[in-house]
Formats: sequence, structure tokens, C-alpha cells
Amino acid sequence: MVMKVRNIYLFVVLFLMGFENLNFPGDVPEGSERTSKTLIVNGDFEQPHWQYAYGQPWRDEMKSTGMYAVPGEKIMVTVPVDVLNKGVKVLIGVHLDDLSRKENPKRDPIVTARKELVKEDVRKISRNMASIEFHNKYGGLIYMLIPTGSTLGDFEVTVSNAVKAPHFVLGEMTNEEWIEEHSKNPAPWAELETSKMILTLRSTHVRNMEDPIRLMEFWDRVLDADADLAGFDRESRARAERIAIDDEISMGWMHSGYPMMAYTEGVAANLVNYERLSTQGDWGFFHELGHNHQWMDWVLDGTTETSCNLFSIYVLEKVVGMEDGGHSAISPEAREERRRKHFENGAKLENWNVWVALETMLMVKEAFGWEPYTRMFQRYMTFTTRPKDNFEKIDWFVKYLSMETEHNLAPFFEYWGVPVSDSVENELKDYPVFENYFFSQ
Repeated sequence: MVMKVRNIYLFVVLFLMGFENLNFPGDVPEGSERTSKTLIVNGDFEQPHWQYAYGQPWRDEMKSTGMYAVPGEKIMVTVPVDVLNKGVKVLIGVHLDDLSRKENPKRDPIVTARKELVKEDVRKISRNMASIEFHNKYGGLIYMLIPTGSTLGDFEVTVSNAVKAPHFVLGEMTNEEWIEEHSKNPAPWAELETSKMILTLRSTHVRNMEDPIRLMEFWDRVLDADADLAGFDRESRARAERIAIDDEISMGWMHSGYPMMAYTEGVAANLVNYERLSTQGDWGFFHELGHNHQWMDWVLDGTTETSCNLFSIYVLEKVVGMEDGGHSAISPEAREERRRKHFENGAKLENWNVWVALETMLMVKEAFGWEPYTRMFQRYMTFTTRPKDNFEKIDWFVKYLSMETEHNLAPFFEYWGVPVSDSVENELKDYPVFENYFFSQ
């Protein structure tokens, strides 16, 4: 009865505030047991390179606890005293998008809450372990946040007075253990986790899942393919990528970041549909993950939505086994029409963006394979200086891609309306000029 009265009160308050979604991320089922969980958290973290800016490398690493805070109820977090005042925080809620600038959002603009673990807030100390209370009026999944530069090593965390969430961790449980125990945990939001990818979505999407191992091994292969193309070691990620589902997000249908965000409607089910993912892929998810792997100095003006699609196509080819690109915009007919229009309109740099620029980049890939791109991306990781403007960015891109293909690509890019400086043209003059079936006409 008390829970029902509290929910009615929350409903009235939110209704008066004018929000449509009156229970987000959601309460727990009536009668859900409040319990405790102790886990070991790795307190070492060095953020991803700042050049991977679309992946929000500045954000603290989120460590999942598999526990859910009931809306408005206090939880207790207990950690070693030595962890206090070191920048470690507790976060309640995964939905970090701020919707303050959106009209009539489907949820309250800010539904998460975080608290740094400091000595001043300690409620009790026992055997060198400090306990701190915290709550979020909206509730949500509970995380430990580890700041960049942290070297705390492994430490013990106990979360108390919270509800267990469906939480699968690849390598730590079997499908049978998931089905018989973990999938039945009552919290309304769930997570599926590997060392490379963590998926967060409503529990209803995963409760009947029978083979999370197969699904998450697939997502690991996706992340491995992204690492292969980007040119870094598969096991060297600073942190796992995250995809979180939300009823409304700050921009687009999905967007990159940490976490990468996507809508519930029409998207969430695809995130965990192995049969669909393994045969059709998902351009949207692969595209946004591509953004998280873009190194800013090789992202030319107008091509933010271009080079990320190299990763979409690469994953579709290498992991899913699709050779047709996986998107109607790069069908043979669409590509031919786009080329025709670009040159009819004078092949201007201002029009060399998104799909037009992708056409140029794909022609190089089709002539020389993926390896030159990977080797070029690796070159950029070694540079200690940066291009001063977009024209120098273009020079670098054309120059280093030419070196990796061992062909002079300057005339080819200039043909598309992409200007290359005289100095770079002179540097490349001894390479054979790249010509293909299109450029040579």
C-alpha cells in the first residue's frame, strides 16, 4: 500500500511538471527484494586518446554493478577507506543525455544522479570499510565511476538496499545460469557485458533470451573488426564501448558517445536479435560505433558522416559476410547516380561530403583493399603535430594514403574537387598515378 501511495504521489508531481513519460527509467515490481551485492572493481583507468572525441573519452569509466536503485530509496555503497577522496563516484542511472533543450521530452531531461565518495559523507566505518548513502528520485542501474588517471587497483564494493538486475557477463556465467537465475532478476533494466561491449536495455528485451553467449561473442567480433580497421590491438581498449537504449535521446535516431545512445522504439529489439544481426547486420549501430573510432585529424571537413561508414562497411563485410555494402545508398545504381550529379554540378569541394566523399574513399578501397587505410590510421597515431586547417588535413590524408597505396592519388582527389597543394603534388610525383575504371574515362 505504501508503494502504491508513493507511486501515485510521483505520478502527480511529474504530471504537474508537464512530462509525458511519468515513470522512467521505472520502478521495480511490487515485492521485489532489497538485497546486497559485493563485487571487485578494477580502479585503474587511463582514458581513450582524446583524438577519439566522438566517443567522449573524457568521461569516467562506468563499472556495472548489476544492481538497481529503487526510485527515491536510499542505497548504501561501501568501499575501502583508501578509495575515498580519489575521484571515485557512484552513478545511479545510465541515461546520461540531457534533454533540457528538447520540447515535450518523453522523460524528465535529467534522470541520473552521481555522488563522489568523500570522507565527509561517510555514515559509518567498519574494519577499514566506509559506507555512504545515496539515492536518485528516478531510480536506475547503479555504477561505479572511475576517473581517468586512477591507479587504485582492484577494490571491493558492496551495494546494499538495491534490487538485482538481469546482468550477463561473458565468461563468468553459462547460458543455463543466465536462463535459470540471472534473467529472472526483477529490475526493469538489464545489461549484457563483455570486456569490449556492454548493452543496456529494458529487461523485457532479454528475459527470454536463451543464448546470450552467442550474441555477445558476435558483438565482440564487431568491436574486434573496428579495432582492426582503426589500427590498434584488439585487446588494448581503454574501456568497453557501451550502447544504451533510451525512450528519447538528445539528437538523431542514435548517436555516438559513451554510452552510445539509441531509441527504444524500433531499435532496442534489433540490438539483441542475433539472427538479424548475423545475417543483415545493423548499419545504424555499426555507423555510430564507427564514429567512436574516428581519429579527429583524419576526419576532413564535411566527412564526419563519411569515414565512420568505412567502419560500417568493414564490419558488414568481415563479420556479417555482406559484400553489397548493406545500405541502399551504396547500391551500384545509387553510386552511379551520385557520381553523375556530382560532376554535372561541377565537382565542387562544398559538395564533397557524406555519400559523395564515401564514393571517393570506396574507390580507393576497391582498388587497393582495406590495408592502406589501416596503415594510414596507424601513421596518424604516431604524429606529434597536427594539421593547422582543413586544407592541410586534406594534404595529409591524400599524401599518406598515397604512400600506403604506393600510388599518386592527388589527381584522383582533385578530379573530385578536393584541392591538393603543389608541395604535396610534388612529393607524390614519383608514384604511378592512380587511375580506375571511372577516373580514366
